[in-house]
Amino acid sequence: MNHSPLPLIIALAFFIVACNSESTANDEVKVAGRTLAGWTTDLESTNEIVRLRAVKSLGPFKEKAIDALAACLTDSSDAVKYWAADHLGSVGKQVAQTESHQEIAKRLEALAKDEKKAVSLAAAYALFQINGTGKNLDRVIEKLRHPVRGVACSAAEFLGKIGPKAKASLAELESQFKNHKDYHVRGACQNAIRKIKGQPVM
Repeated sequence: MNHSPLPLIIALAFFIVACNSESTANDEVKVAGRTLAGWTTDLESTNEIVRLRAVKSLGPFKEKAIDALAACLTDSSDAVKYWAADHLGSVGKQVAQTESHQEIAKRLEALAKDEKKAVSLAAAYALFQINGTGKNLDRVIEKLRHPVRGVACSAAEFLGKIGPKAKASLAELESQFKNHKDYHVRGACQNAIRKIKGQPVM
């Protein structure tokens, strides 16, 4: 039986001290005092928590972390794959400029098709950000109606991260904002609507 990685993701968020990126004198990015190479080494750990901490810390390295993030898409942990897809989506179209673009897209597509897992949502988000394919935006919009609060909220957050390019989601976001019974989902939808419309987030 497949279990959603969201509870583990949420627990990890409280477990990990927030990592702030910084630049050294030679402009080498560091996160929590560690370089990309340092965090990438931790991705080889047998401890899932160590790998999760590492993959979550790769975001600030942006396009320099593409190869490491791509490798995480085949990790045994759904949570590790989720965060890798999330970060690849944030890198966006720069992924399409790499030699490994086709292989990354293939891995993401496989994850996006497995709708029983929450990682499918992050994968669809990443694919849309990388390739701009409408079906992947539809996949994210569909998750707004998911019965699990965490999935619905994450879908709204991804749409907000996409911004104005996700204007096709406004009708569903506004419907969920007005009618959803869960306060958290309504709030996430409201924030997404504001980001898509270019309005300040309260």
